Amino acid sequence: MPRGARHVAVAAAVALVVAPVLDAAARPSAAKKRGKVERVERGAIRSRGICQLRSKQQPGQAEYSHTCWGARPVLGAIGRAYDEVGLRASVKVTEIVPEIDACGQEIRWYIDLEVVTGSLVDVEDSMTFVVFGFELSRDARTRSDVTVPEARQYENVWTGFGTAEDPAELIVTYYTCDRPGRRLPSDQIWDYCIEYYARKDGEYRSVGTDYVPACSTE
Repeated sequence: MPRGARHVAVAAAVALVVAPVLDAAARPSAAKKRGKVERVERGAIRSRGICQLRSKQQPGQAEYSHTCWGARPVLGAIGRAYDEVGLRASVKVTEIVPEIDACGQEIRWYIDLEVVTGSLVDVEDSMTFVVFGFELSRDARTRSDVTVPEARQYENVWTGFGTAEDPAELIVTYYTCDRPGRRLPSDQIWDYCIEYYARKDGEYRSVGTDYVPACSTE
């Protein structure tokens, strides 16, 4: 059921989540509220999720930045960057800047990375993702030819990962929800979920759900 009035700023943020491939998201403008910057200098921490590559053009900033939805990123986490060619680099999260809605909730995050091995030069923004906490095969790459497992209503594919010849090893989807796993049409709710499906024994099984509540004035 409808949950009452919600702030326009949150609606815009969730609209970015349900946009095709989420490639329109950029760093927040001066009009959007940004949280405290967090930085890490050393250490390696494991986390789970994926973030999308965004090149940065501003002088004096890090070479690359990523946008993350779902679970909050972890400082010091080590991930692997994939595009449609394959594994491009191993990277480490060195900075996190949250975007905060009108209720003071973190709704997405912008992170900077240190390249540990490999290179991110000449990669395509829209199809390059950093994967945290999921083990993929040596020849895995970003896959755009994937569908939602079991064609669940209101659920959409964000991206997939796997070799070019075999079924995708990992599929990541998104949907509006009022709690993890409960899919609802976007005109009824503005909270969102990110779902992770891993293939095992010939079947896709959910291996995790990230739930991000929207700002409510109820």
